[in-house]
Amino acid sequence: MKNIEVLFLCGAFTINHEMEIINKSKRQVEQAANAFQIKLIDGLLLKENVNLSIISAPFIGPYPKSYKDIYFKGFETNSNLNEFEYVHFNNIWGLRNFSRTIALRKAIVKFAKLESNSKCIIIYSPHTPLLEAAVKAKEIDDRIKICLIVPDLPQFMNLSSGSRLLYDLLKKIDIMRFRNLSRKIDSFVILTKEMKSQLRIGERKYLVIEGVAGDSSYNSIYMKKKNSNNTIVYTGKLNEIFGVLNLVLAFELIQDINLRLVICGNGELEKTLRDYSKIDSRINFLGQIPITEAKRIIRDATILVNPRQNNELYTKYSFPSKIIDYLSSGNPVIAYKLDGVPEIYDNFLNYVEDNSINSLKNKIEAILNSLNSEEILSKSAAAIEYFRIERRPEQVVAKIIDMIETC
Repeated sequence: MKNIEVLFLCGAFTINHEMEIINKSKRQVEQAANAFQIKLIDGLLLKENVNLSIISAPFIGPYPKSYKDIYFKGFETNSNLNEFEYVHFNNIWGLRNFSRTIALRKAIVKFAKLESNSKCIIIYSPHTPLLEAAVKAKEIDDRIKICLIVPDLPQFMNLSSGSRLLYDLLKKIDIMRFRNLSRKIDSFVILTKEMKSQLRIGERKYLVIEGVAGDSSYNSIYMKKKNSNNTIVYTGKLNEIFGVLNLVLAFELIQDINLRLVICGNGELEKTLRDYSKIDSRINFLGQIPITEAKRIIRDATILVNPRQNNELYTKYSFPSKIIDYLSSGNPVIAYKLDGVPEIYDNFLNYVEDNSINSLKNKIEAILNSLNSEEILSKSAAAIEYFRIERRPEQVVAKIIDMIETC
């Protein structure tokens, strides 16, 4: 087995820096994206024949509306991963992508000039500054293979509502630039099969992998908590398009005074959810919290709900990462059948019959009344077994490296 030099080009940050980012952020922190990247890094570190380097331009929000720092120059706290190299960049909206591109192109030269016949760059996300840097490296050494991991298509990377004329114009320009740069990519990892045509992959190599499970995913199994309140949980972005408000309205229809609804995250519905929590004491809105705390809440939940409905075009090209996080807890998960979710998940998820608020309310009540049934327990066990066999970080990374080496 020959050694391969791998550069992971990304927007990740270590858990040491999470609270600093949360404290400086004015809008939602990309915790799901960060968790995905850290799992991939864990897998790469476990691969014996991989010599890993990491260059990151962290996925923080732009100044002034989403982040407090005008200029990103690293973190105040130390990292426990020496492999990370954080680039510095101007964080002002409208300028920051240019600054990120320049910084990344400079940082990547050392890897590009490394003497090796086996080098590859794995890029997380179709973020043009990352692609610009990878293509620059390939111009320096054309032996470098580029693999792009696409968690979301560029046109669906911001699903907040509201008027954004300038943003939409810049996004169109960015998508055109991405399509031009993507011609230099040798292989792809996509989350849904529908992404292939949109990305114009053609005859190039690709893998469809919906996500990566964490190390604890296959160690737990659902056990009903004795003498605890029945708790419904949602964690993630609070954009209206994701159906969080529908979950609140369905919960309001349930009369059980011992039931609790816990919501974590932030976004455009934050004020609305705070208002509901003041009216109904059973609703606990926590806002943005550290990922370790979110994991604890997910683990201790009675039922987890992904209220995203299958009524938008983007669902073909998206796999909600929270589904893996939820199922990994061993707790029952309620969801809608989404086009982007593989059929195997039919064996794990408890689907809502239709898009009405009443159907969501009925499904929550039905699961609450059958928590220890054979059907519910077998779904939880099947999900954990699937993640143990197919979606551990080292298994996913092994498939990616094997694909790259055959390009």
